[in-house]
Formats: sequence, C-alpha cells, structure tokens
Amino acid sequence: PSKMSALRHGMVSRLVKCCNAFDNDLLRSVKQGAALLPAPVHRIRLPCTLDMINYIVHRNTQVGASMSQVMLATGVQMGFFLCLRSSEYVSKRMVPLMDTHQFLSTDVQFVLRDERYTLINSNQIRHYTYTDFKTVKFSMQHAKNIRNGFGVPIWFSTHDNNHLPVPFVELVFQWSKHSIRFDADPFLSFRVQDRLTCLLYTDIQDAVKSSAAHFGFDTTTFNTHSIRMSAPTIARAANLSVTNIMKMGRWKSLPAPVLY
Repeated sequence: PSKMSALRHGMVSRLVKCCNAFDNDLLRSVKQGAALLPAPVHRIRLPCTLDMINYIVHRNTQVGASMSQVMLATGVQMGFFLCLRSSEYVSKRMVPLMDTHQFLSTDVQFVLRDERYTLINSNQIRHYTYTDFKTVKFSMQHAKNIRNGFGVPIWFSTHDNNHLPVPFVELVFQWSKHSIRFDADPFLSFRVQDRLTCLLYTDIQDAVKSSAAHFGFDTTTFNTHSIRMSAPTIARAANLSVTNIMKMGRWKSLPAPVLY
C-alpha cells in the first residue's frame, strides 16, 4: 500500500492525469485489505520503557563523560520527548547528506527573558546562562508529513510549575552551550579543530539494544524506532486521547498511532 500511495503521490506532484487510475474501487479495496495484514516478524518492534530511556541518559551523562556520550544522551531524550524518527536526529554516515531531515543548529533556538522574546540560535549561546532563557523552540523543517517550507515548532519551557529546571531542556542547553557547531551543522554534532563528528544511527541502535539487554528484554525486538514508539505508548497508557497522540507524533492516518 505504501508503494502504491507513493507512486500516486509522484504522479500528482507531476500533474499526470492518469493518477485517477489509483482511485479505482478494486485497487482501493486491495490497499485496505493489505493494510490489515499482520506485520512480518522482522518488522515487529517494541517501545522503549521509560526506565530504558533514563538508563541510557544516566549512563552517558556521568562526570567525565565524553562529548560523544553527552551527544548520544541528548539525542535519545530528543527522540523521546519530540517523538522523532531516527532520520530526524541522526546521520547514517559521519558527513550528513545535504537533504538531511535532522535539526540543524539554527533549528533549535532559545528564547531570552526580554520584552522582545529574542530568539538565539543553539550554537550562539556560549555566553548565556540557563536562567537567561524562558523557552526553547525546536523547528521541524524537513520531517515526513510536513509540507516543504512549512516548519512545525515545538516549544518547551525551561522551568516547570515549581520553578525548577526541566531536565530535558537543561540537557539540551548544556549540549548547545558546550558543543562547537556552525549554523548549517546538525544540532547533534560537534567540531574539534574543524573536524565534524555527528551522532550516528549505529550509536543509537547500539544504545537501545544495550539498554534492552540490561533489563532482560529480547534485543531483536528493539531498534531506533523503539524510542519514537515510547512516548505515545506511555501517553496512551495514561489515557491521553488518540487525537492528541496523533498530534504528538505528527500522524495523519489513524491506523499508524493505533499501532502504538
């Protein structure tokens, strides 16, 4: 079904009139029927538990942790709290592709506590303190289901209702402050003597599987997508509405979030 939909979308985008053939009742029924088939065994994935997420973060933010470790912890928390696909925060290779879906340094901005709500890019906050800011803005520019040129902003307050720092935001701030990046560099990367190091897909994959093994789970049922599945699963267990879960994960089709 996904390939048929993609083919039809390609035809529509090229203004080819024959795309109407895909509206045939028989083809529509075939797609609906195929979509109900159970997933192949190799595609079954389980969500990370909150303990698994916290285990990865705690393990990689100890005193003396390397830049790569803190980058990993930051990426895992971003994947969890922003409900991200792996392509939206990691690279498949050390030098990311030009059409990457990842957050760039300029896509993560902190809002100053001033009358103008000034936005400061994440790679330009070295001389600021955490209390200088009131919120952080994540702008999703290139993710799936987002129209080209239409970003989706996601905001987090720096402090909770008790005026205490929000741990996730504080970690993002610390990473932003201590990592050297250019504007066009991925947010989850850093430079040492102009050499760029990016958070890689394999780093997240290994961390998730190691965490699963630590808690005695079957590692073959976990991968990077397990992080994206985590927050919606926890939210649904807490009786959050399906409508809000669809907004959380930016899903347009009801069957997708229902799987979680």
